[in-house]
Amino acid sequence: MKEPEYEKAKVLIPEKETVLEGYTLTTDYLITQDKKDALSRLTAYDLNGKFIKEIELPETGNVSGMSYHKESNTVFVSLSTFTAPGVLYKLDGKTLKWTFFYQDKPPIDTKNIEAKQVFSPGYVGTTASFINRGGVYAVACLRGGDEYGENWHKDGMLFNKQHTFDDFISAAEYLINEKYTNPSKLGIRGGSNGGLLMGAVMTQRPDLFKAVICSVPLLDMLRYHKFLIARYWIPEYGDPDKKEDFLNILKYSPYQNIREGFNYPATYFKAGENDTRVDPLHAKKFVAAMQNNPGQTNPILLYVDFDSGHGSGQSIEQQIENMSREWIFLFGELGMK
Repeated sequence: MKEPEYEKAKVLIPEKETVLEGYTLTTDYLITQDKKDALSRLTAYDLNGKFIKEIELPETGNVSGMSYHKESNTVFVSLSTFTAPGVLYKLDGKTLKWTFFYQDKPPIDTKNIEAKQVFSPGYVGTTASFINRGGVYAVACLRGGDEYGENWHKDGMLFNKQHTFDDFISAAEYLINEKYTNPSKLGIRGGSNGGLLMGAVMTQRPDLFKAVICSVPLLDMLRYHKFLIARYWIPEYGDPDKKEDFLNILKYSPYQNIREGFNYPATYFKAGENDTRVDPLHAKKFVAAMQNNPGQTNPILLYVDFDSGHGSGQSIEQQIENMSREWIFLFGELGMK
């Protein structure tokens, strides 16, 4: 029996500097999803791959979902904005015209919140409580992510990891220079790899921050690869068992860069005893070193959740309780009601 002949695959859209996050086909168009300046972008091509136009989103937001309904030739696009977790629009597959379809109505008051895009939007969620008390909430866009494709990622990994910390520090300095805040009123938070970020910037530039929330963090980077699944992250951070990588990691590893006699910002550390990704030993040994550091007068707190792991496995009640602890800590340190 003769094998069927298959048409050779051809490139419709050449590889670009950004990461292709999704695509869909309509009767007339191939629509792609990627990011430009950390914001979702939809682009229309004809079915032969010829560029037609960028499709302007109906409002500032990030595309969190996109699906095609063949019978009506409609693309359903879900947007996450600063003030709403989900707004669903219909995009006509022939005319590319937008129509509002549905919006979530969470029990969070966002009507008095003004959103300004310096770069990266996302639903504020429970942060609305902070903003409604007079807070300014900013999200930093850092090298090491995928916002500008693989080169942007590579520029914040391995021997370029310090770039990630430099970008965050620059973002903090921007907020201070633009008079959004000052070091006595600036709180920061991050978890997991973002916990490493918190540990690095608070040890490198403690003068910039008043309070830090550091969740399920990587902090002892010279031994991170010896516990749980962390050995799979060697391509991202490097192998501390190799001299060149060891010397590079030593420069920024938060645990090894605690300076004796220095008073670091007030920090709330959170770890999950059942964490299968980041061993809670990171938070525990870092807190022990900080609390026993001569000169440390700001509070260094550790909360260990014995009922959850890497931020998962929590009931709604537990999530509310954990978030409440974080906000109470932050409000207290920043002098907010």
